[in-house]
Amino acid sequence: MSEPTADNSNSNPAAASSRVISQAEKAAIVVSAMLRSGLELPLDDLSVDAQAQLAKELANLQFVERNLLTEMIEGKISTETAERLRKEAGVRKFSDPWDRLNISDIDELIAIIEAESVEVSAIIISKLDVSKAAALLGKLPGKHARQISHAISMTHHVTPQAISRI
Repeated sequence: MSEPTADNSNSNPAAASSRVISQAEKAAIVVSAMLRSGLELPLDDLSVDAQAQLAKELANLQFVERNLLTEMIEGKISTETAERLRKEAGVRKFSDPWDRLNISDIDELIAIIEAESVEVSAIIISKLDVSKAAALLGKLPGKHARQISHAISMTHHVTPQAISRI
């Protein structure tokens, strides 16, 4: 009868989950930390390929928030690199999402509002043109429209970061 062989991948979870971090990943971690601390980095001085690789590594980091990648792309790397990354990812660059909501028809907006909380609905409606907001509120059931209208009066306390997430 043979003795069982040691299999470190199963007997030691820490060893099984550890992996070697590449130089590119290390660079992305350092750049991420520096950007989070508010440092201005001349990333557009890097070659287009280096900027693209760095952006991809940042996107692959599990703890990097989407906003950080957006911040890095917008105004930190060259326009050429940002466009290349968007094209590779199949992403179109839209204008302000609030502009897109303003051109949406009322029925689409009603569906969005009905699926959201009163607070989120209030922020959405507060970002619409006044005439569109009035038309939208006019088509909602009275009680719901009143709740949202009241919540709109309290949107001045909402942080820009919260609005960005919406």
